[in-house]
Amino acid sequence: MPYVQCKTHGGAIAPHGCHHVAECISAQQSPGHTTFVDLDGFFAKGWVCDACLEALRCNGLDLVTARKEGFAGYPSEDEIAPLLDLLDFLPMCAKCFEELSRETLPRP
Repeated sequence: MPYVQCKTHGGAIAPHGCHHVAECISAQQSPGHTTFVDLDGFFAKGWVCDACLEALRCNGLDLVTARKEGFAGYPSEDEIAPLLDLLDFLPMCAKCFEELSRETLPRP
């Protein structure tokens, strides 16, 4: 995860969000309903808004994630690249995200 410097909470490791979610958090606004999407079990994962989730589903998200069975079951980079192109994940302050949304960040 990347590191961010938050005006309110200082520096911390940062989860990713789609640009809609990350921009809301940066503006200290609630992102509304979000869903956690994990495409590769490592880096390509984060919180997405309903619009981005729908775009991912229309482009094969459910087929890609249905095959996951543990870490070895994650799709190849070539398979998830088109989905990542839709997202534009950005880092955001984890504490701001938890305060402004109804979600709880997954713990490693």
